[in-house]
Parts: sequence; C-alpha cells; structure tokens
Amino acid sequence: MALFNEWLELYFSGRAAAAHQLLSRFRASVPGAAAELAAMRAVDDFDQGLLNEAAAQLNLAVQALAAVPDDRRTKVGAYLSMTQMVLARKRGNYPAVIEESRRLLDLIGPDPPTFLGQGIRVIALLSVSVAELWSNHEQEADRHLEQAVARSLEAREAADASGEAVQHAGPLLVLGHVAVSTGSHELGQQLYDESI
Repeated sequence: MALFNEWLELYFSGRAAAAHQLLSRFRASVPGAAAELAAMRAVDDFDQGLLNEAAAQLNLAVQALAAVPDDRRTKVGAYLSMTQMVLARKRGNYPAVIEESRRLLDLIGPDPPTFLGQGIRVIALLSVSVAELWSNHEQEADRHLEQAVARSLEAREAADASGEAVQHAGPLLVLGHVAVSTGSHELGQQLYDESI
C-alpha cells in the first residue's frame, strides 16, 4: 500500500505532523488496508499520549494482519511488532518488550537490506537490552547492547559512505547511557565521544 510506505517515510524522517495530516485524510476503514491504517493510527494515538487508544488500534491491526497480501505482510507485521514493543516499554511491561523485541528481530532478520530496517534492528536490540537489564538478565542485556552498538556503527558507516543524511547523536547518546548503566563505562565513553 503506497499510503503505508509514504506514511512510514514521513514518520521516520521526523515529520510526524505531516504523517498525522496525511492519515487524517482517510476514513476509518479502507477495504484491503485495515491492518496498515490501524497500525498508522496506533502510532498516531501513541504520539498524542493516547495509550489505550493506541493499544485498541494495535489489536485491530493484529486481527486484520492475515488479510494483508503476502508481499506486504512481513513489513506490516514487523511494524506492528515494533509498535507493540514501544507501547509495552512505555507501560513498563518488560516481559512484553522482550517478547516483541525478539519477534521483531526474527521478522526483520539478521541483516535487513534497507537503512530503515537496520535502524529498526538497532531499536529492537536496544529495547530488548534495556528490558533485560530491568528484568535482571544482565548477560543477555550486555550481549544485545553490544549487538546494538555494533549494528548502529555499521549503519552509520554505510550511511556516511552513501552520503545519506542521518542524525547519529541521539541514538549514540542513548546507547552510551545504556552502556554506562550496565557497567560498560569504556564503551559508554566511546559512544558519548562518537556522538559529539
């Protein structure tokens, strides 16, 4: 669905207001696009702080996922899993964060072909790492944090080589903070330095 792709591009390039405006032009239900529209509305509700509404839209999207054509189902499913992961993190439901992060990592695979897919993998690894840390699974948290850092640096180098304009400071600062909080002070300092 072209709308879903356009909306993702707007949203992930930091233009959430434009994404909201685009979404507001569509009816509550469009034949053949129920899962995508519900997924987009879930994120829109989440951004407005409407967590219960976001959860309701996610439930609708999950129920409609089976009707999404095969060529789009994995992408929509990964996006739903990411949104469920973020919602669970906001609610402090760390077991759900771990579950959704692992599901998302399985869906997008170890080496996503797009920069967006690589970024989503970093977000999932970082999310599962923080949730594992808060759930007293320090070894798993360290392993996932190291993977998130390595993937983030690889993606940054690839973006720099291709000339893509990518903001690095925010993610590196977050990764640095997580590294320090897990006791990896040297790695944390490296990431802080890289973000400057």
